[in-house]
Amino acid sequence: MTIKAAMADALGPAEGVAASPAPPPVPIAAGEEVHELRAKVAQLQSQLAHQITASKREQESLLKLVIGMATGGYRFDRRAVRSRVTKEITDDLLDAGVSLDEATILKHLRRASELLPAED
Repeated sequence: MTIKAAMADALGPAEGVAASPAPPPVPIAAGEEVHELRAKVAQLQSQLAHQITASKREQESLLKLVIGMATGGYRFDRRAVRSRVTKEITDDLLDAGVSLDEATILKHLRRASELLPAED
């Protein structure tokens, strides 16, 4: 209990000022609970960091797969400003029953092409 709260209890509330309620007592076990909660938070943060890292590796692997197929199967040229490849991929996807916009395909091809070795 603070000095101010003790004085208010002893003297009563000042005229025109409402007494503030005392905070509830903290059980001894609360310290243990706080420690357990902090440990759980640390564990969850570690798991999240691992999942993010794994997700980034997986995404990079998929982009490598995409650029490999685009350059090998469709002869995608990353230096070209315009490419017929996006239309070919769109058509092939539609034949397979999957719809994907040409702009989306081009966006992913450009991202994937960043994983290719630098050209001389």
